Amino acid sequence: MRKSFGFIFIVCATGKSSDELLLNLRKRLGNPGEKELHIAAAEQARINHAETREVAKPMSTISTHILDIARGGPANGRPRQTRLSKFGRELVQLAEAWTDDDGRVKPFFLVGAVLSAGNYRLVFDTEAYFSAYDIDCFYPQVCVSFKIGDSPQHYHVPLLLSPLWLSTYRGS
Repeated sequence: MRKSFGFIFIVCATGKSSDELLLNLRKRLGNPGEKELHIAAAEQARINHAETREVAKPMSTISTHILDIARGGPANGRPRQTRLSKFGRELVQLAEAWTDDDGRVKPFFLVGAVLSAGNYRLVFDTEAYFSAYDIDCFYPQVCVSFKIGDSPQHYHVPLLLSPLWLSTYRGS
């Protein structure tokens, strides 16, 4: 395309198979330059429209915080690793984050995929937290599995813990 028209082949590929894309390319190679420029502009507009719809689509978000019940406050002072995964037939890690000074992991805004309905898992590295205070703990790692429904909303999944006890709930 670049040799023929001076710009690359552009097409909105949403919903198209590789065979359809190849057929489209072959068909468009025979176009005069001006016609191809108009088609390319229309395809770019379709891409922009599709991206705008995707960005504007409501999606669920997830946040969490860790409270140290034994110390009576947030699990702060040292970063704790928290991982977010989605699971079904296989487990796919989506994001990794660290708690802030308030023991919070803000919404996992760096997740590359839309948080669609399904089963998710938060994994908290609790052993690293307690060992930083030279405390033995019974739960070296806490895995909290939960389900996101079809309607987009915010899911807050706090973890309350001590060296020998833990609890979690659906927060707001």
